[in-house]
Amino acid sequence: VLTNAGGPGVTAADALEGCGLRLATLRPETDAALRALLPADAGFANPVDMLAAATAAQYAEALRLLLDDPGVHSVMVVVPPPPMESAGGIARALIPIITVAAKPVVIALMGESMIQEAVEYFRAARVPVPEGVPGECETCGEDMPRLVDGRCAPCRDGRMRIARFHSVPGDAA
Repeated sequence: VLTNAGGPGVTAADALEGCGLRLATLRPETDAALRALLPADAGFANPVDMLAAATAAQYAEALRLLLDDPGVHSVMVVVPPPPMESAGGIARALIPIITVAAKPVVIALMGESMIQEAVEYFRAARVPVPEGVPGECETCGEDMPRLVDGRCAPCRDGRMRIARFHSVPGDAA
């Protein structure tokens, strides 16, 4: 997991591990190269937290380093709205690496309108970008990981879900 924000990086790592995936342990050579690239207070274990001031060039080089590590089989790149450069600038820096990568790269963009430029660049380069935000579906009431226009996929495509009702302790059925 590669990010410029610790919280979303840890959340992504926890979610991946919760799905049965194991985060890679980086080779000492990869760790050393990341330490030479990033500020001393960055996070160098997996997830790699480049910190908020990460540049597009640092994103690109860190992704290249992770993809070159034989123990890394795929990379999730979490891109919250960066304070230093536009998300579009980061997308433009990552696309040349992603399009020739022999390993899968998953992009997780955060920030709705603030990352729209990046969404457009990734889609133009045919890099998949999932849509949606987590929340409660306006139609079925389920708490879902991905809503588009306030609705979950089953409700958007006509496979409406029936909301689950949870009993309250002490209630009689």
